Amino acid sequence: MKVGSMLLRVLPASGTMMLTASKMLYRLSKDSSNDTRFRHHGVLRPLLAVVAQLSKSCTACSQAQQQSATAEVEQQQAHRTLLYFTGALKNISADAANQKALGRLGAVAGMAQVRLSA
Repeated sequence: MKVGSMLLRVLPASGTMMLTASKMLYRLSKDSSNDTRFRHHGVLRPLLAVVAQLSKSCTACSQAQQQSATAEVEQQQAHRTLLYFTGALKNISADAANQKALGRLGAVAGMAQVRLSA
């Protein structure tokens, strides 16, 4: 879990490594015994920050008129990464303490913004 938190802080918001990190955190989030670990290892704040950054990036790419094949692949990868991270947030928000922590971190407003920009 500490590795996931560290990766969220140091990796650029897009790219193959971030997609791999998103899949890893999503898999970990499916096990409810990991819910408290997400909070205790400081994953929530950087996770929300990356989701917000990816959302802006995906919106900007979607609004671009002409895209190269490479840009389209990167856009698809960013969308998949965003999907895995939002899935992880959904899974870990089942825990009452995580709900409170996410509320304090502004997750509701942040996720509403993600939804509005989609």
